[in-house]
Amino acid sequence: MKRVFKLNLQLFLCISFSLLFGCSSDNGDAIDRNDEVIDTPEQEEEEGEEEVEEELAPNALEYILSSGGYSILKSALETVDPSISDILSDEDNITVFAPTDTAFEGFFKSLTEFSALADFEEEAEIELLNEILKYHILEDNLLLENALMDGAELTSTQSGVLNVLVDEGVFIQNEAQNIQALVIQADNEVSNGIVHGIDEVLLPESVLNTLFPKPTIVEIITDTEELEQFEQAFLKADSFGTIEGDGPFTVFAPNNEAVELLFEILGDSYNSFDDFQNFLELQVLNEILLGHLVDENITSANFEEGTITTLLPNDSIELVIENDVFVIKDASEIRAKFVLKDIEASNGTVHIIDKILLPQKLLDFVE
Repeated sequence: MKRVFKLNLQLFLCISFSLLFGCSSDNGDAIDRNDEVIDTPEQEEEEGEEEVEEELAPNALEYILSSGGYSILKSALETVDPSISDILSDEDNITVFAPTDTAFEGFFKSLTEFSALADFEEEAEIELLNEILKYHILEDNLLLENALMDGAELTSTQSGVLNVLVDEGVFIQNEAQNIQALVIQADNEVSNGIVHGIDEVLLPESVLNTLFPKPTIVEIITDTEELEQFEQAFLKADSFGTIEGDGPFTVFAPNNEAVELLFEILGDSYNSFDDFQNFLELQVLNEILLGHLVDENITSANFEEGTITTLLPNDSIELVIENDVFVIKDASEIRAKFVLKDIEASNGTVHIIDKILLPQKLLDFVE
């Protein structure tokens, strides 16, 4: 019995030691596994959402197509060359100035031959839309609103320049600076750049000249009531051909009151241009007109004191400053003042003045 007891005791001790060391080994494994970083279900869900958001971030094209207020722009993109949509979807670091529906509606109201996007049907008209849309895109130039600095010049995909004006808001101007678009929905971040909503459609110079052709100098003279007498002088002398070419020309055009003053100078025999009858009188009238024409484009921006040669042979006038303003000096003692400057024509510039410019030949004729 004692031997059996000893054997049982040894067996019991062996089993106990085995259980003890087995448990120690299991506990060690548990500690090692707890040392590893294990994400909680909540953390895994948040990380998954972030990855989905990054994957679903729209590009510029997708943003325009899915956002409210750009339905006309969306239709325009479907009308024009697909390469423009490719730029909006594939190019990186782009900035888009996106005209809203209100901007396009205002643009159509300003046109005489087009009242809606559907009116742009012919190939040449669709090409105008191509130019307009490309003018609103900057490639390789990602600009948040706070990076649009006053006076900056931005080169568009169309190759035309956009000007930045900061004045109680950020404005984008076209090259001619006759259209100002206010940034009204700034800094819409997309996967490949930035989209800014603007309240005007911007037009490059080439499109402006097509949709809004400037009148010729002859058209300005014939359509301006204040220059009716000046028009009559051209008709009487048959001199419109002088300024019908491509130019550029500058015309210093005397208003109706100035012409009446000429008749006073000439005396009672001259009450209208119909009184210029003989060859000498018509020649003098033609020379008077030539003395108002210059064979170059002179705007007020490049006024400077000095002599200006007119189309009248051996004749010139002079720009001088009196009382801090520019006036014109001719052969007489009376200066011509500017009534209206810088009327733009397709072939030059017209300035309206308050006096007939008198060449020395005319003064000799009067004497």
